[in-house]
Amino acid sequence: ISGFHSNTHIPIVDGSQLRYEITGDPLHKVLKHNLEKFNASHSYETGGTPVNEFWTGEIQRERRLRCKLKTRNHVLLTTCSRWTKEASYADYYERPLTNGVLGIQRGTEPGVMIYMLPLGKGVSKTVTHNGWGKPYDSFWCCYGTGIECFSKLGDSIYFQEDMESPALHGMGKDSTLNLRIPVWTNSEGAKVPLDGQSLKVPASGNFLSMKQN
Repeated sequence: ISGFHSNTHIPIVDGSQLRYEITGDPLHKVLKHNLEKFNASHSYETGGTPVNEFWTGEIQRERRLRCKLKTRNHVLLTTCSRWTKEASYADYYERPLTNGVLGIQRGTEPGVMIYMLPLGKGVSKTVTHNGWGKPYDSFWCCYGTGIECFSKLGDSIYFQEDMESPALHGMGKDSTLNLRIPVWTNSEGAKVPLDGQSLKVPASGNFLSMKQN
């Protein structure tokens, strides 16, 4: 997909994953997983994958120092976390959420957004391709989908599966609460006491399970 416009094709994949959930057509599930494989080999440290809105070939380390990135649409891709229940998808989700959403608004100045994020040594958002926008005179896509992505701050905080005995508040009977241990943490020496017992803490990048019987 080198040379394709990422902002056009990511929404297509988003639609495919919804179509799979509604129709069960396996083709659309494959499309989703193939894009996630692409993310694994073509993503930058910030979590973004395109350069100036377009995908390129295999990313080389020396190119990472001078590319401008766009990550907003990637935050919409959270379905694999629900499908596979793998912590790695949530770890990836944090990167574009932190860098590509929280980082596009200038401090406490409402309406001042940035178009592309620089990546490299000594770079500045102020001197990028378009720099910071203006509250009333700028209208690139960050003033539409970019602002819309701030609604994702309350999304994917937790996922819930149907239980035979659901509870309105707290955990129901025979339920399990899985707490993610982010891959960037160090769980060595960490302790989790529960009801007078010490739970075994898994390695970073996994889930800590607490069962209620």
